[in-house]
Amino acid sequence: MKKGSFKGLVFREFYVARKTIIGYFLAYVGLVILALLTLLSFKCGNLHRYAHLLNEDGKKGIDSLVRLTPAMFAMFLTSGACDATPNDEKLPWRRFRTACPVTPFRLALAKYTCTMIIFLFSIGFTFGWLGLHSLLTGTALTRDNIVIIAVAYSVILILIAYAQNVGIWLRTLEKTLIAILIPMYGGMFLLFFKFPDVMFMMDPTNPAGMEKLVEGCNKLLPFAPLIFVGSLLVGLLCTTMLYKRREK
Repeated sequence: MKKGSFKGLVFREFYVARKTIIGYFLAYVGLVILALLTLLSFKCGNLHRYAHLLNEDGKKGIDSLVRLTPAMFAMFLTSGACDATPNDEKLPWRRFRTACPVTPFRLALAKYTCTMIIFLFSIGFTFGWLGLHSLLTGTALTRDNIVIIAVAYSVILILIAYAQNVGIWLRTLEKTLIAILIPMYGGMFLLFFKFPDVMFMMDPTNPAGMEKLVEGCNKLLPFAPLIFVGSLLVGLLCTTMLYKRREK
């Protein structure tokens, strides 16, 4: 096998998922522009006229909303890597893949290499916006912001590893979406049922709720590195096994 073949596999992952990745990136840019316009309006535009009507907690809440929305959306760039998975099971590609001297492990490794490259870029976009926001508003990036983002990225990585493997297992995009959405919405329903205050906690405009959210994230933070590494290793192992099964 040629030395450059692995780069070709990684490039294919990017090429197949390019439309989704570009779409998410443009949406992220749009949110950043909207956030900048909101900050500008509060400083010297129409919203500045009504700023005096907000109490201190209200101002902090709106600032949290403007600061965290683009930052949190940037992590969805990573999910764009999953877009290549349904195409892996199309008959022409499966025949070509089987005919090539590429091991299932290298196929899986290329997929997760692409995922990690996008993952690192999304982290850069997240903290790039947070840095720009801090520069424009004069507010420092807090530990609480970093804790929320670290836990959120860990959860996103679990979902991506799950989506990659479900896509290979079920083969079609429609079945994959059903297998992803049912447990996701089911989990959200159970979460809201067991913890009725969760919506209150996730409201960026509610400082008291944000304090509870930060408290919960702080409890999960020590497990974030384990979740991060575990998601990658388990996902890589499962993807390799599924590719091996496809060869039989």
